[in-house]
Amino acid sequence: MAPIILCSLIVVAVALERLIVLGLWERNVAARARQARDRILAGGERDQVPMPPCLRPLMETVQTAWGTTQARFEEALVVASHRVKRRLESHLTTLAVISQVAPLLGLMGTVLGMVQAFYAVQQAGGDVNPSALAGGIWEALLTTVFGLGVAIPAYLAWHGFERLVHTRLEAIEELLDAVLTVHGEEQSG
Repeated sequence: MAPIILCSLIVVAVALERLIVLGLWERNVAARARQARDRILAGGERDQVPMPPCLRPLMETVQTAWGTTQARFEEALVVASHRVKRRLESHLTTLAVISQVAPLLGLMGTVLGMVQAFYAVQQAGGDVNPSALAGGIWEALLTTVFGLGVAIPAYLAWHGFERLVHTRLEAIEELLDAVLTVHGEEQSG
């Protein structure tokens, strides 16, 4: 049970951290990135577009690399966008792993409990009170229940955060496409 409890604490900590960063701190990222894209495509100033914190390093890269060639500009944007992606996806793998491992830990606890229950039957020479055996099996099965009780919320949290990150990455990709288009037009014109 100790590993399952540890997993549950990690799930709670990661989910709270992601909820604060993605839900509260970084609200409306997709909408704001699309607004920035529309402003940039309409000819607005790139440095006057308000950005959420996760996109500021990306837009700073746009400002510093703007005067470079299209190839160098694209390379700088790729590096900056990978940093933003890593920040958005931070700790999501932990939730995915725990959602897979917790039921296995529960199953392992159940199997170990069953082994102990049947070992007790063997030690008693087969003359065992059935209620004592049922109690041991009941305790063993609890680990599977707790493992699933940790895995299901971990999976749901991972899926929800993954979807949120995916939506934001799509908006960021649209923003970068607009920035690359405007940069390319300025370079060729």
